Amino acid sequence: MPGSVGDCPLKNDMRVIYIYNDILFIKLYADGERSERFETGRRNEITEDLVDRLIEDWRREMPSLNTGGIAIIGRILRLGSLLESRMNAKLKPFGLIYTDFDLLATLRRSGRDYCLTPTELRQSVLLTSGAMTAALDRLQKMGLITRVRNKSDRRSMSAKLTPAGAALLEKVLVVRFDDANDAASALTQSQTEAMVLALRRMLLSLEKQAKPNGTA
Repeated sequence: MPGSVGDCPLKNDMRVIYIYNDILFIKLYADGERSERFETGRRNEITEDLVDRLIEDWRREMPSLNTGGIAIIGRILRLGSLLESRMNAKLKPFGLIYTDFDLLATLRRSGRDYCLTPTELRQSVLLTSGAMTAALDRLQKMGLITRVRNKSDRRSMSAKLTPAGAALLEKVLVVRFDDANDAASALTQSQTEAMVLALRRMLLSLEKQAKPNGTA
């Protein structure tokens, strides 16, 4: 049982003393002549998080509520908030916020001269039209993008990544991906693979629901 101590006989009168699910504490005795101790140290304990406390409160106040979904969604929202906050802190030395990075990265990964229309940008970056314009104006003033006439529609302007923007983004991308890998390092490889599959399934389902009449 968790927290209990066991005494397991081994060959040559050697014994292992251990504590389950806590500190692995081993003593080896060989004919009373030798004593060695190995200690792995405390494992990462799974403790209560903010969402657990939220669910506990609602179970007390409204026991009829089904809290299964919020156990997942609450954590996704909490993780999103924490991850964006820590990334904003790492972007600050570059003079950027996360929205700026997202726009620059979207332009960079588009290929074809790193140039997209505002409509194309909004398909990848979740911003309103007004917020998109403000962000592009800010990046243009910083010399990281420029506005060019859309070849297919001369009445509209596209955003194009400048050489300075591309050079800055190359540095920031390393920070971004290192931060993501660090955040995910709490999971084992198998946990990571399972989470990717589960989150992909949920995302595809919600994206399908968000489209008019469920169209592709």
